[in-house]
Amino acid sequence: MPRFHPFTWGHVGFAMVLGGVGGGWMSPEMIPWGVGVLGLGSALGNLVAWWRPGLDGAAWKLYLAATLGNPLMPIALGIIALESRCRPGLECLLFGMALLLAGALVVPALGGLIVRWIVRRRG
Repeated sequence: MPRFHPFTWGHVGFAMVLGGVGGGWMSPEMIPWGVGVLGLGSALGNLVAWWRPGLDGAAWKLYLAATLGNPLMPIALGIIALESRCRPGLECLLFGMALLLAGALVVPALGGLIVRWIVRRRG
């Protein structure tokens, strides 16, 4: 069994918990979808961060690489940019969901940094 870096555990773990909470907020049937989508997106963002700057790199570089490397982030930012002048109706719903998604994608990398910091501090 390969050993995973503490940042990976924290980043993907926080994303899966957040996906479960967000999915459960929408409906109980959405919990596996929320866990899977946010967990997979964070795992892909983690691969980008592993490539550059590396999982032991500076915290601010690691945070930016992991957050912006998540493939869901450009989608959410694109929807926000395109729908910023929404009219009442479905367009505003898309805008609001994209804002919620972008906000949710910012949190898991912080969880990874916290876990990495705790593990480093312990020894």
